[in-house]
Parts: sequence; C-alpha cells; structure tokens
Amino acid sequence: MWLTLFTADCPVHAGTVERYERRKVLMWKLAIWILLLTIADAAYARPDVRTMTCAQSKALVLQSGSVVMTTGKHTYDRFVASQAYCERPSVIRRAWIATKDTKKCQIGFRCEDRTRRFGD
Repeated sequence: MWLTLFTADCPVHAGTVERYERRKVLMWKLAIWILLLTIADAAYARPDVRTMTCAQSKALVLQSGSVVMTTGKHTYDRFVASQAYCERPSVIRRAWIATKDTKKCQIGFRCEDRTRRFGD
C-alpha cells in the first residue's frame, strides 16, 4: 500500500504524476528550443568592421584566411588573406574599408571575377 501512494495507480496522486511528467517533457522541449536558438544566433553572427580597429580587422582576415564581415547596417562582404582563398579563375583586388579608427583601411583582399576586373 505504501508503494501505491507514489505511483499513478493511487487515485490521489494519479493526476500529480501525469502533471509532473508533462512538465518535465515541456521543460526539456523548452531547453532544446533555447539551445537551438542560441546556436542559430551564434551561427549568423558576423564580425562587424565598424566596431573593430584596422589592426583587429587585418588580424582577423589573416588568422581566418577568409571571413565574411558586416560592413554597414545592411551590407556585408567576404575578405580573404590571399589568392589561395579564391576560386579559379578569380583574381584578388585590395579591399579598403572604413573601420572604427580609420576611414580607409586595407584589411585584405576581395575575390573578383577575372572578366569583371578587366572590363569584359
């Protein structure tokens, strides 16, 4: 009889056990959703050159080799450290951008289509 007091077979505690199980499942679902939203937010976060110094921006490009950075309120661009990070037949062109401490900082390069660069 003592054992039935804490199980779903007991008429007094039957609803309590079910509510507890439902809450437990709900809490797990909520925890998973929060985790997924956090991961998704981190995946979409880009470094913002407007909040970085010229030296920080250059170092990030050199360290990463290739990085997509926010350049304005609704704009972004991909910057590379060398030709090795561009697809063929692309060529590299110096990338000058405004950073937190200067209006014109050469942080690396942009990959451009060879035909676009030479005016085809």
